[in-house]
Amino acid sequence: MRIRKQYITLFIALIFSAAVVAQTATVDQARMHLDMKEYKKAIELYEELYKKDGRNQEVYNGYLDALVGAKEYKDAEKLVNNQWQKSPGNAAMAVDMGRVLKEAGREKAAEEYFEKAITMLNGDDLLTQYIAKKFSELGRDDYALKTYQR
Repeated sequence: MRIRKQYITLFIALIFSAAVVAQTATVDQARMHLDMKEYKKAIELYEELYKKDGRNQEVYNGYLDALVGAKEYKDAEKLVNNQWQKSPGNAAMAVDMGRVLKEAGREKAAEEYFEKAITMLNGDDLLTQYIAKKFSELGRDDYALKTYQR
């Protein structure tokens, strides 16, 4: 009887491990398509992953990158808004929305979101560094500097 329980436990562990490996492989595949600028395929994979685990930051970031790369700005806005609802008050979402709007050619609206991100900072050093890094990645060193000055 005890051996049977051990086999059942081992079987369950193997199934769980296989599921984790399968998801990782899919994230890797999505990233590969994104890196190769195969945005349509990357979007399909990231969308599926996002539906399964919308809180996974790696999936969200890849999905957003794919949508912006494909110039699917309306879908990218919806994604950011959806993510923002899950974590209201997250300054990173304001930066992401600004990025989408900037890429869509809506510079003035983007600037408003960038400013909003800075006003959302609460003195947390890690958050400040993270937001400054996001601005630097967008080539907006002026806002990265403002982030540190806040």
